[in-house]
Amino acid sequence: MPAESIDYKLAITRFAEACRWTWCLSKQYRILFHGAEKRHELLNRSATHFFQDVMFTFQEAYVLQLCKLSEAGRTFGHRNLSARLFLDDPGLPLALRSRLEVLCSRLDTFRSILEPARNKIIGHADLPTALANQELGAFSEDDEASFWKDLQEVVHAVYEHHYGEKAFITNVVMQGDADDLVEALKKAVIYDKLADEQPMESLDWLDKSDYRDA
Repeated sequence: MPAESIDYKLAITRFAEACRWTWCLSKQYRILFHGAEKRHELLNRSATHFFQDVMFTFQEAYVLQLCKLSEAGRTFGHRNLSARLFLDDPGLPLALRSRLEVLCSRLDTFRSILEPARNKIIGHADLPTALANQELGAFSEDDEASFWKDLQEVVHAVYEHHYGEKAFITNVVMQGDADDLVEALKKAVIYDKLADEQPMESLDWLDKSDYRDA
């Protein structure tokens, strides 16, 4: 049987992209739901149930992505694009492989916190968990920060091995859609206030809007 051929250079590029997307997902979540009390009040006033659903969807997506990034290099005979994949690269220097082993072990520790939520709530609807309305997978901000620090080091090390330079997955420039949404909601509140204070016929902004019928 021929040996399995894997393009580890391309794999680390794709892995870094997946890491950046997950990190940006976490930042968008924090912008929306980790703000001051006024931020929560603004979201609740605008669309209480909708933003609650969005929050839960963000949480599940984030936990699932973190599990994918830190899962085994192979499951059920299939290769995974995860940090542990790169331990199988035969071209890695011994010192780098040893360092990756340590980092992946630390990633596993954080993953062990998330796995119950992934296995019993997100990936499957475990009956006892659902009936008991259990909350699983809660983690501290310190543990999360350590995970991202270790993951960043994995990407730096492997990317530098293949490309001769580092690849950043955190603190990258991100599109501020969540910030834009918050600002739009603030303007909507101002419009509602004006509508309450003045006759609606004097407020023809909506009729003139390009999105009147959106």
